Amino acid sequence: MTTTNKGLNTIQLTLLKLFDKDMSLQEESDIHKMLMEYYEQDLQIELDKVVKNKRITQKDLDVVLNQSNRTK
Repeated sequence: MTTTNKGLNTIQLTLLKLFDKDMSLQEESDIHKMLMEYYEQDLQIELDKVVKNKRITQKDLDVVLNQSNRTK
């Protein structure tokens, strides 16, 4: 798939057409939640790959978290 920085992609255009209607706040909230859950899942998959490939352990994560807490 070729991507460019110009214009909207086909999915974005389809979504704009699909949602070209009045929506309640609840509908907006539901759609936002659905999209955030989708991207959260996608991000978690990528994070799991990085952790596995770099062999990051819970101990490594704890060290980073403890360092972060000390700098506050």
